[in-house]
Amino acid sequence: MRCLIPKAKKLAEFFLGQASIQVLNLLTGFMLLRWLNVEQYAIYTLLTGFQGTVGILAEMGLGNSLVGLLAGRTDKETVGGYIRSAKHYQTLFFLIAAPVMAAAFLWLFLRQGWGWQLGVVLVLALLANTFFLSWNNYYSVPFLIRHDMAGLYLLQTGFAALRLAACWVFHIGGAISTAAVAWITALATTAMSLARRKQALPLLEEPKDPDLEKNQEALRLIRPMIPATLFFAFQGQISIYLISFFGRQESIAEVGALGRISQIFVMLGAFNGVFIAPQIARTAESLLARKYLTIFLAAFALCAFGTLGGFVAPQYLIWILGEKYLDLSPLMGWLLLSSSLAYLTNVLFSMHSARKWIFSWGVWAYIVSVLFSQCIMLCFMDLSTTYSVVLFGIYSNAASFFVQVVWGFYAFSREPLTYGTP
Repeated sequence: MRCLIPKAKKLAEFFLGQASIQVLNLLTGFMLLRWLNVEQYAIYTLLTGFQGTVGILAEMGLGNSLVGLLAGRTDKETVGGYIRSAKHYQTLFFLIAAPVMAAAFLWLFLRQGWGWQLGVVLVLALLANTFFLSWNNYYSVPFLIRHDMAGLYLLQTGFAALRLAACWVFHIGGAISTAAVAWITALATTAMSLARRKQALPLLEEPKDPDLEKNQEALRLIRPMIPATLFFAFQGQISIYLISFFGRQESIAEVGALGRISQIFVMLGAFNGVFIAPQIARTAESLLARKYLTIFLAAFALCAFGTLGGFVAPQYLIWILGEKYLDLSPLMGWLLLSSSLAYLTNVLFSMHSARKWIFSWGVWAYIVSVLFSQCIMLCFMDLSTTYSVVLFGIYSNAASFFVQVVWGFYAFSREPLTYGTP
């Protein structure tokens, strides 16, 4: 019994820390939705879209791979060596991605009629935020491998709260704008990353130059994931890019506002790896099919309830967005349907990964099916309206969901399908 107390404490620290950060970020997003006018929120939407893509391209999965590379080793020299190798490749990837994505951002930015001076200010903030956010990810690894949840989350929670407070000060001072928010975020991220590095220094010995062997090991680990990583880098923000190219400023802001509602499902998805994956991973074969169906049906019921609420009572969600977005009421049900499909896909993938049901054909089937459905829609849909972009998301997520369903049937067909008894 005594041995369970430390584990329960660590688990509580994890959930409290993760929930605090998620809630603060969600709250900041909803407050900015109300504080920024429609034009400023359209700019903010475009900026955050590029932030998501550049953040992935500058890392290419290095942050997540570090834990696997260390494989439980906590000695200072090994930890520092791998972090140095990660930083080496992060700098290289950043130098490749930064100019390309900066040029793409400015092109879409100027296409909407906004001034190039503001565009340059925003690009600089975006690149600063991206570069130092990777540092925070790397220097967080020593705390992850030691299961030091308090050390990991206290710093992030503090800076998330500081960012929200700074935005509020600018709001009450009448100076809130996308440029102000972008630089508040960039400065907060830079300060947090430098503080994280200082916090982690007693736990590692980082060499001046990267070790060639560790570099090669890191590259071998991320190389097979590069095609999928490149795909996900752009796929996650495709709606923002499409509406920024085809639509008007108001439509960009509307897509960004609807994206805030979708973030609720993203927050739920963050716990899939904590709740669902461990449950499936340790389930006996005789009980696997029953547990798999139970989890899926529970997630389906949750999504069905939310989607139905979006069609029947959209006014509650519109109240969250604010009166500037009253015209979005008819789209709420469709948005929640799209988000539900994405969430159910995430649930299935979490269970498949937990059982190590990773098939190379499945990854390519996912990419090809999504791209095929999107190409069809690009040819036959008018993507200049918010409604069309929401439908685009539904069809894309439906294709992803279908692949995961086939994935699951294929995996079970290779194993004895037993339901067992508890």
